[in-house]
Amino acid sequence: GLGVLRGQPLVGFTEHMALFNGDTEDGGAGLSGENYARVALPFSAPAGQVGGQMQIGNTEQVTTNRASTPWGTWTYTAVCDAPTGGQVVYFAPRSTKEVRKGMQGIVPEGGFNLSVH
Repeated sequence: GLGVLRGQPLVGFTEHMALFNGDTEDGGAGLSGENYARVALPFSAPAGQVGGQMQIGNTEQVTTNRASTPWGTWTYTAVCDAPTGGQVVYFAPRSTKEVRKGMQGIVPEGGFNLSVH
């Protein structure tokens, strides 16, 4: 798992990917709609990188359920500490994507990389 993020130890939970419609620290909300659910997000063990930071990444492709109804505009991807509710422990902007009926959110293996110091 993440181990330590933002100086806080993170133990005892499974990271989950969530899709958001804006910056989580500026009023952005998680997408919602029929068949929407956060997805477990498996991370690699931290590996050393130049500059003393540790790097972790998702170890497999992560795919959401297929949208049964429109979910809204996906502009941020977040790592949350629970499958529902809980807290956002990391978030990052992405290119804007309207999630319409029949679509899925997909992050390829290694597509979600974090530096941990």
